[in-house]
Amino acid sequence: MINHPLFTNVELKHYKKQLNITTYKKNTLIFQEGEICNSLGLILSGELTISTLTNYDKEYIIDVLHPNDIFGENLLFNQNNIFLGDGIISKDAEIIFISKDTLIELFKDKNFLTNYLFIVSSKTLKLRERLKLLSQKSVEEKIMFYLLNEYKKTGNPNIKIKSKEQLANILNLPRPSLSRELIKMQEKGLIKYDRYFITLVV
Repeated sequence: MINHPLFTNVELKHYKKQLNITTYKKNTLIFQEGEICNSLGLILSGELTISTLTNYDKEYIIDVLHPNDIFGENLLFNQNNIFLGDGIISKDAEIIFISKDTLIELFKDKNFLTNYLFIVSSKTLKLRERLKLLSQKSVEEKIMFYLLNEYKKTGNPNIKIKSKEQLANILNLPRPSLSRELIKMQEKGLIKYDRYFITLVV
């Protein structure tokens, strides 16, 4: 059984052959920047990181995708349908790829189409939030915008971080700049932090 929000209340028996689950190990490259996107990807488990290199050969994380996320939806029906970054498995994952023709067939199912539009619109909102994050002028503003956004989502002022390096990539900041600013913000009484958590003083 395929457990993904796209298939909520959808009859799958006609599409079983086209919906094979593929397992990937950590650090597997599943698509490269510049490759043509010819299918929609659905993450059932694990984690996929999409990143690119800046002009200074520094990795910049475009997005980190988790179970129930999709990718390729903004490229599949686009005339310029090439990936803008490398897709690397950052945690062992199970992924389904749906071809364009199969996707068009699935759109005939009202439930599938409704689910698809909901997910795509949610991703568009997430992209707008990211653009707003990157538009913050100072390092402190970027950090606070990110932390407050995470706080709004969970209601928990303790924001878990995988690593300072990953957080620096998300904020598009050099790691030393992030570390210096976290120290300053802690001295101001805005946050408390350790290796695993940043706590907003609310």
